[in-house]
Amino acid sequence: MRLSFFLSFTFISLIISSQIATISGRVFDDATELGIPFATIQVKDTDKGTTSDIDGNFSISAEKNQVLIVRMVGYIDQEFLVNNSTTLNVRMKNELLKELVVVGYGTQESEDVTGSIVKVESEQIMQTAVAGAADALQGRAAGVEVVNNNGAPGSNTEVRIRGLGSINGSPVLYIVDGLPLDGPAVNAVAPQDIESIDILKDASAASIYGARAAGGVILITTKRGKKGKPKVTFDTYYGFQNLIKKMDMMNGPQYAIANNYVDSLRGNIPDSDFSDPSSLNSTDWQDLLFPGGAIYNAHVSVSGGSEKSTYAISLDYFDEKGVIPTSFFKRYSLRNNLDFDLSKHIKVGTSLAITRDGGKGVSFNGDRPENNMLLAAMSLDPTISATRPYTTIPDTLSLVPEDHEFYSPNDSIAWNNTPRGNTPNPMAQLYRNRTKYGMTWYDKILTNNYIEIKPVDWISVKSIIGCDYTAGNGWWYNPIFYIDATDQNQIDEFGYSTNRYFSWNWENTIEIKQEFGKNNFTLLGGTSAYDWNQNSFGFSKKYLGGFVNNETPPNMLPRVNWRHCLC
Repeated sequence: MRLSFFLSFTFISLIISSQIATISGRVFDDATELGIPFATIQVKDTDKGTTSDIDGNFSISAEKNQVLIVRMVGYIDQEFLVNNSTTLNVRMKNELLKELVVVGYGTQESEDVTGSIVKVESEQIMQTAVAGAADALQGRAAGVEVVNNNGAPGSNTEVRIRGLGSINGSPVLYIVDGLPLDGPAVNAVAPQDIESIDILKDASAASIYGARAAGGVILITTKRGKKGKPKVTFDTYYGFQNLIKKMDMMNGPQYAIANNYVDSLRGNIPDSDFSDPSSLNSTDWQDLLFPGGAIYNAHVSVSGGSEKSTYAISLDYFDEKGVIPTSFFKRYSLRNNLDFDLSKHIKVGTSLAITRDGGKGVSFNGDRPENNMLLAAMSLDPTISATRPYTTIPDTLSLVPEDHEFYSPNDSIAWNNTPRGNTPNPMAQLYRNRTKYGMTWYDKILTNNYIEIKPVDWISVKSIIGCDYTAGNGWWYNPIFYIDATDQNQIDEFGYSTNRYFSWNWENTIEIKQEFGKNNFTLLGGTSAYDWNQNSFGFSKKYLGGFVNNETPPNMLPRVNWRHCLC
């Protein structure tokens, strides 16, 4: 009985051991035949796996009929069925060589392109929360510099492909679904609507666009619908933003002690206001000026299609409040992409984007505290309160003078008539700069329409016409507002400006493609026409009279002075 049990156990063990094998091999590049280090070799549908060493060698145990998956970033995944062989050499093919990139008026495989082109996919764009298409390129394209010198919400982001040494510091040319756009207009494209961004970095890739492409070309392709059931996507995020670092400054008592020490060294009588440093007020002007901001975005899209048509519709709302009070940027956008197969040989489509955006920034111009609230915040006495009388800091800062008085029109001097300086209160400057005293909104309509005719499979004739219309309206009202002693004779003023921009672009191309075995032949020819015009005008009125710190007077419009510009 014991002998029978022993023989049975031995037989089962032999069967199990014969089903498990150790597979050894090497992972290497198909083109160079060099070993690929740190490639992942995993048994499919299990957590068992390993990685290749510095020479590409690996070893892993697996059962017969299991599947090994070999993965490496930049290469095409490969799968192998485990059989009786214990040796496996894996040739990895470069995934990027088969990637389609947009080049001017068409697409090519990366392996056929000799110029320098960088492609950024939708998945990469969605990894971080960004306001616009230009911001999405930050850190994702080698040799591409993304700069925002202003930092205000909604401010334009400058993209440099060829560095500061490019001709006249030329800006890049943006092409959105075939429609040329300037830098600010590209902010109207919501990042969630972007399928891919192709950056043409050298002269050969951008030559078809002429002088406009001196600074490089960025081609943005938006998402189109795909055949199938309707797909609804909703994504949203909410975030906070603050200064990375604030300057270390003295508080009120420290400031008083330091001043008393300096006075003692100079033989001066210490300031009587600093006789009891521990009882003094401490105002952190940086905390008041930079309380922090928030970002909110909501995006919903619907896409789908049938055998004859596809659609992609999206709505987007973006709201950014800057780290400085009164600064903000908002954007409302609607995008609709439609494609129709009228017949086997004719296809038409349209893209329509309607956007309304606007906001307000804060200027830090000037190298003196009187003109630059940031410098004022860095140089102000911390023992002074932000509000009158100069006692304690309010728990909340509503920027309403009735609650927190920054100035007094009846005073013979300004708010800051203290023994310790005549620097303007930055919070008073912020109040004068607040939203209801001036801002600009832009309404944009971008449309792109095409028809494509294929009389035969290897000939394509395409005509595209696109339009860009932008209307900007801005106004401001400066009330009589005393900030320092030099503002005693301020004049109230109202102003309004409007700008209208319209451009159209019409392109016609014919493309011939033929393949001969492993060889292919492509011939492209076409024409392009482009035109734009811009109209602007503005007016202002001073000495409105009798409206100290009020809203815009309703009866001042008949008394305006007009300034008109046609350019």
